[in-house]
Amino acid sequence: MVRPFKAALNTEKSADGGFEWVITFIDSTVATMPQIERSTQTYATEDEALRAGEAALDRLQDD
Repeated sequence: MVRPFKAALNTEKSADGGFEWVITFIDSTVATMPQIERSTQTYATEDEALRAGEAALDRLQDD
């Protein structure tokens, strides 16, 4: 089941020159503070980081 929430996926450039994804989301069924998920690794390109972030966003929806 997909849980209802609103999310924003962004990328940030890390200090070593790679890219990381950052997801900020709120659960729309419960009044909560925004939550942040951040990648645990860096990616060589912004496109790679976005694709990995989209996969992480899909996993969050399925939880």
